Amino acid sequence: MRLKEFLKDEEITLLNSTIKSIEKRTKSKIRIYITEKIGRYELKKAREIFVSLNLRNELKNNVIFIISLKDKKIGILGDDGIAEKVNEGFWLNTVNAVAEKFKSHEFAIGLIGGINLVAEKVIEFFPDEKEENSLEQIIFYEK
Repeated sequence: MRLKEFLKDEEITLLNSTIKSIEKRTKSKIRIYITEKIGRYELKKAREIFVSLNLRNELKNNVIFIISLKDKKIGILGDDGIAEKVNEGFWLNTVNAVAEKFKSHEFAIGLIGGINLVAEKVIEFFPDEKEENSLEQIIFYEK
């Protein structure tokens, strides 16, 4: 499955605007990384992607959603600061909520639902008020 088959242009726009709106209210960043294939060592690869996108910061409060299209895998990696604040089942419950929508090919709806669950936590634990919107890239795609 290709990116354009996975998300339509208007869905990408909606995801970008959802995340930008959330990021106005928190010191955290949320990113989406879509790859064709992540392979066997998904946690190691997820950490490498997290670092390569400069998501490490002093607060350790950023989150990345990783979707592997061919492997049909969904992962969410929260840095140590946010991971310490949420209960152990939070990440698994969020992945399961996203996966449930993915089963019926509602990819954008699943991602937005998962992003909103994460948003509740990052806004609660790392609140901020910003006027401007960042021009940073939010969705990344790797073949």
